[in-house]
Amino acid sequence: LRGDRGPRLSVVTSQTQSSPTHEPPPAEPVHFADDVIELPDPSESASEHAEGEIDVDVTEPAPVYLGGPQVITFFSAKGGTGRTTLATEVAALLAMKGRYRESPTGPRQPLRVVLIDFDLASANVSARLGIAQPTMLDYLSDLTVPHPDPRDYIVHHQATGLDVLLGPSKCLAGDRTELFGVPQAAHILSALKAAGYQFLVLDMSASLGNLETYLLETATRIYCVVTPTAGSVQSLYRGVEALRRLGLGRKLQYVANKMRDGFSLSEPMSDLNGSLVARIPYDPAFDTSENRHEPIVLRNPGTSGDALRGLAASVYPALQLPTLSRSRLRSFTWLSRGRRAG
Repeated sequence: LRGDRGPRLSVVTSQTQSSPTHEPPPAEPVHFADDVIELPDPSESASEHAEGEIDVDVTEPAPVYLGGPQVITFFSAKGGTGRTTLATEVAALLAMKGRYRESPTGPRQPLRVVLIDFDLASANVSARLGIAQPTMLDYLSDLTVPHPDPRDYIVHHQATGLDVLLGPSKCLAGDRTELFGVPQAAHILSALKAAGYQFLVLDMSASLGNLETYLLETATRIYCVVTPTAGSVQSLYRGVEALRRLGLGRKLQYVANKMRDGFSLSEPMSDLNGSLVARIPYDPAFDTSENRHEPIVLRNPGTSGDALRGLAASVYPALQLPTLSRSRLRSFTWLSRGRRAG
């Protein structure tokens, strides 16, 4: 019976320097081969722990990112629908708000996002962000090295943390289009994927040439943009039909831009067997932000900002995960400095 005494627990404190006392040292406790469990320290309350001991930054959720690089593009068969605006705003939101961890216990890190302007006829990303150089044409024309690296021409936008590869400052039309084609685009995308970017957001023209077809086939997700006009709805039908003939129907998502009250897209969405992932309202603040050469999300414009955040959350759902308050996290701070019993 003396050998069957049952399990016993003994609290083992962390090895810290304590003040000297005149009391005799306690007897060494008997060690058992039981599993080690974590117990809270009864002598300290949760409020006595420093908040820096655990991750209490609750501004944005930071899940573990397990996927590979994703290519996101915005398409419309008609100009003036706001492809460049939406691509810039979504890329800026992902860079500003997106957080991830490499492991469950790893530190929070910002998403690595790059915005690439492949609209060779009208490269307007530079006007949206207020940066002018270097451009993609500088990369193509660089004769100082035999094999230029597109990463050397990436511009970092300080206000949002977004990396940008700007399109050419002049329209590449006619014979100039031979300067840039599918091989150059493939090299740029492969180099940036290898550089560790999680999201590559593409702005492209409204045509369906060889370059645009390649970019659409490479994309992970294609957002078809439509505005509340008869011409835009008609172009949406034509564009979706062309993309489905290319076998890209499973990648399609639909975004309504510049929406006003009283206009419904339920009939076109029913015909296309799709649904709107976001409805961006008409807001003069977009024009103001373009004149200021900054993304509208920098000033958090209320309803428009919420709509853009919903669109960005369709790309990275963690942007809409519920956040824990500091009061809820504080009750678990004892986990960071628990006692060991065994």
